[in-house]
Amino acid sequence: MVEVLVLDPTLGLCWLDGKVHEVRLTLDEPVAQLVRELLRARDGSVFLELALDESGKGRVVTLR
Repeated sequence: MVEVLVLDPTLGLCWLDGKVHEVRLTLDEPVAQLVRELLRARDGSVFLELALDESGKGRVVTLR
């Protein structure tokens, strides 16, 4: 599991191995719309929890 600070529906930041990494997000439109609404309502404090597969691709487990 990886927690990502969402900057916008296409970009986030995560902390792995002691470093900050940029994460490119490809979200389905309903999830992207929800992220946009949450970013507006929460002044930028939206986190995704991703479950990563062996290739490094993730699926959204939690959005908070």
